[in-house]
Formats: sequence, structure tokens, C-alpha cells
Amino acid sequence: GFFQMELPDPSDREKVKKTMQDWYSSHAKEILTEHLERLLPKFKKLGVVKPEVRFRRMKRRWGSCSQKGVIMLNTELVKTPIHCIDYVIIHELCHLKHLKHNKEFYNLLRQFLPDWKQRKKQLEKAVL
Repeated sequence: GFFQMELPDPSDREKVKKTMQDWYSSHAKEILTEHLERLLPKFKKLGVVKPEVRFRRMKRRWGSCSQKGVIMLNTELVKTPIHCIDYVIIHELCHLKHLKHNKEFYNLLRQFLPDWKQRKKQLEKAVL
């Protein structure tokens, strides 16, 4: 695919960059929310309720979960393969049960994604 933009001054590279980032951000919110809605029912049996989700462009993380249960997703995630998107969302949903990266967390993650290590490796190859 490709993008076609009509801007008053197409040579304004900063405006082109900002327009693309704005589009990706908007698109990411939509796509990532759809994935979350699809995956969340798998966690309901564990007592997980729909968390507050925020979106922003981050330089070092694909996602995070606060102690208050707020999930933050990197809008750049929308540029990765679908199975990587699902990995990050499931990873963060697992944090709603086990906040730390401990044995219980990884056991839960493995229940949902037995291949989580392969997904993580592929995600690490993606540029943040």
C-alpha cells in the first residue's frame, strides 16, 4: 500500500511527518481497541474487568500497565504484525492479575500464549 496526501506545501517535510503520525495515532487507537475488545473476554473468567486504556507514541516500550491497572499502548504497535499486537495486549492484560514479571505472571502468559517468546523476539526486531 501507499499513502496519498494533499497538503498546501508538500515540500514541508515536518508537516508531512506530523500528518502521517497523526493518521497512525488515530488508526492505532481504533485497531488496538478492536484487538483489546476481542482478547478481553478470555480474561473475564479470571476476574479481570475492562481496564482504562491510553494510547501514546513511546520511544522505549510497546506497552505498560500501572499499579492502578491503567494500560498504556504504544501507537507505533499498529505498524507490527497482528500476532505481535496480540502479544503486547495479552502481556499487559496478564499484568492486571500479576503486576510484576514473576513466575505467576509468566505462567499466566504461557497459558494464553505458549509461543510468547517467539512473538517477543519478532517484536524486538521491530523499530521503536
